[in-house]
Amino acid sequence: MDAFQDPGDRVTATLEFNPPAQIDGTQQPSRTRKTMIDKGRMPREKAKILLVDDRPENLLVYEIVLADLEEELVMAHSGEEALEQLETQNFAVILLDVNMPGLDGLETAKRIRGDERTARTPIIFMTAFADDFRIAEGYATGAVDYMHTPVAPE
Repeated sequence: MDAFQDPGDRVTATLEFNPPAQIDGTQQPSRTRKTMIDKGRMPREKAKILLVDDRPENLLVYEIVLADLEEELVMAHSGEEALEQLETQNFAVILLDVNMPGLDGLETAKRIRGDERTARTPIIFMTAFADDFRIAEGYATGAVDYMHTPVAPE
């Protein structure tokens, strides 16, 4: 069997079958069958992205900007709500507002990092107000990046 990936999302596999040289005194040809699989049509599990912001209008903007990814977006309106979501679901990445009432983004991140199951989930902080100290504090809690808001789609 030979297999190769065509340009794009197609995989072609070639199977060659060699029957015995002669059956009932008749010469038998070898047979080849090609099968193409369109990987673009194969279902894949959507990545879950947790969006955490106390302002519904920001969550709406993030949802619109990220819609083209066609991934599963889960919204949380507070740090507490984010931690509840993390108890029952796994996420590929967390976009986390820094400045929220109650449990702010930095404390939420510390709790996420303190849980063995979620400790390695990437966190990207989203904020409109951040000085160098606050950014350094965010990275110290385990953030992989910082994005300044408002977010403007390109």
